[in-house]
Amino acid sequence: MNGCSPLFREVVCGILITAAPLASHDAVAAQARVRVGWEAGLNQSKVSWALTPDVGLPEYEPAYRLAWSAGVTLDVPLAPKLSLATGVRYIEYGSLVEFGPVKVTTADHPEGTGEVFYFDLHQAWSYLAIPAQVRVRPFPARGVFLGFGPEVGYLLSVRERSEFDFTVGNGPPALQHLEAAVARPEAQIFEKVGTLDSQHNYSPWNLMLSGSAGCEFPFVGHISFVEARYTHGLVDIAKNDAVKSSTRGFELLLGVRW
Repeated sequence: MNGCSPLFREVVCGILITAAPLASHDAVAAQARVRVGWEAGLNQSKVSWALTPDVGLPEYEPAYRLAWSAGVTLDVPLAPKLSLATGVRYIEYGSLVEFGPVKVTTADHPEGTGEVFYFDLHQAWSYLAIPAQVRVRPFPARGVFLGFGPEVGYLLSVRERSEFDFTVGNGPPALQHLEAAVARPEAQIFEKVGTLDSQHNYSPWNLMLSGSAGCEFPFVGHISFVEARYTHGLVDIAKNDAVKSSTRGFELLLGVRW
């Protein structure tokens, strides 16, 4: 621009000075726009089962079982390092209660009659849930985020499969084997779950609190992410005064946002 007139240089400098903040604003707006995406993952979960003291029976804590979740996500900017992560997702909680072996005793045989019984109960709860996590990105350049917030779930169905085995002595096979009708694995992956529906035994609504940590990185023009999330049920979902139940879940999620 050395060979140009002073008037031309002044005009060009004025344009650059005016355009610079606009370009910076556009770049920030592009990074801070609302992003829609999807997520899916595995959920190592259970529904806790606590008997009230007046029942007079020992408590049996269900084991964690593998389930899954998937849904549509929405990331809404709130501040340069804050956003609201929400959306709609389908999530399952599965649990297993194993009872036994238990020896059968009588007054004449206090050490046992030789009869033993076992009881297994497999259950899976299906929810349509809406999370609302506030997420902070303390290191934006590294893509690390932390999230915390509530989640409301509506119960879609409860699937269960029970088995009861009764044996006499140590050698003979089971004399009785009662099992619910088993269909395709609908409610819990990697597990045969029956078609019996006990949804009426549980509240239609569930309130959970979740915390998460993850990392975002660019992927063919979009933003992909890996997230670890823990979801803890805050309310009793059982419609039974003798039993208190609440959900627990550890999730590993993968997703993409546009």
